[in-house]
Amino acid sequence: KEIAGEIKKRVQETKETTALINSARNQYRDVSRRGSLIYFVIADMANADPMYQFSLAFFTSLFSKCIKECQKQKAPLPEGVAPSAEATALHVNLLVDVITKTVFANVCRGLFERDKQIFSFIITAQVARDRGIISTAEWRLFLLGTAAIISTGSDEEEGGNKPSKMFGDLQKPDFIKDEQWTLINELEKIVVQKNAAGGTIRQTLPYEGIKFSIAQHGTKQWEEFINLPNPEEKGPPPPWNSKLNNFQQMILLRCLREERVVFSVRKIVESILGSFYSDPPPFDMKET
Repeated sequence: KEIAGEIKKRVQETKETTALINSARNQYRDVSRRGSLIYFVIADMANADPMYQFSLAFFTSLFSKCIKECQKQKAPLPEGVAPSAEATALHVNLLVDVITKTVFANVCRGLFERDKQIFSFIITAQVARDRGIISTAEWRLFLLGTAAIISTGSDEEEGGNKPSKMFGDLQKPDFIKDEQWTLINELEKIVVQKNAAGGTIRQTLPYEGIKFSIAQHGTKQWEEFINLPNPEEKGPPPPWNSKLNNFQQMILLRCLREERVVFSVRKIVESILGSFYSDPPPFDMKET
């Protein structure tokens, strides 16, 4: 009986310890997500130029270095005292920020100047997807344009497309090209899933009604917007300038004025990650 009681006690202690470990591990999940996200962005840079080869060992070394540096900044706690939830959250945010900046700065030193903005934008886009700022369908349409229409997904799938119930037979305005109208038609059908209260998932169509707005309701405003020399600075006509977030406005710009997208990248990067990433650091021999 004594042995059985001891075993039962140790099993209970093991369960409690496991629960504590899992709880602590989950608190740092954001750090692992950001690390994974950045690593695969770095790996994909080889598609821009085969010279860009960064090993996992290189990335792991930077990642570990950041963790050690952040650990030094933590205030020491008495032995046996666990940090508060607020302190842990601050530490996690610090880790995410330091890891992102450190890896970004180090990788930029190995990139051609022309590719640094591409690198910062791809990181920004992946962070935006991770935060739910844009959906998979929006990102696909942004990258592929009309080529994305052949794989629209089902109505139930996250980021899939489904027919809009609003004004399906609108005539294309004269100032809109056929390809632009095709993209707008596809944009209006994009379904985005949002987390709602109680853990439920709510489906929305953020661009629903935009065809009607362009074709009938605000035709003159849209024509003026499309013909602007720098439409990315003014933004789309209301209510779309407030209804859509910055990234969604850039996707809309990609549909209507594709050649101006590159000029809106800086604004997107700054709004999501900050100015540090919109002005990639120059090469510094002392830092290498």
